[in-house]
Amino acid sequence: RSGGLGLILTELAGGREDGVGITIIEEVVDGGNADGSGIQPGDSIVGLTVKKSVNKGINVEEERVSVSTECLSYDATIEALMSLPEVVSDDDEVTL
Repeated sequence: RSGGLGLILTELAGGREDGVGITIIEEVVDGGNADGSGIQPGDSIVGLTVKKSVNKGINVEEERVSVSTECLSYDATIEALMSLPEVVSDDDEVTL
């Protein structure tokens, strides 16, 4: 589904030049992609994986791209999340 993760993030600690910090979920957007997933305000995203099914002729291959977001500042967390490939198919999965 389009619309991103459906999460509002907030930074508790950060602002360091090395990108270290603590970013947590402030709110789960009603009707957003994370709604009903069990994610709650106060949770922290430590990593994310996008799994895509890629058609290669008669074969379908699974492609996984992961990022770690543990102990990152808000900006570094957003940068890591934005580096993931776009989810465009119902067969694509995002795993926290």
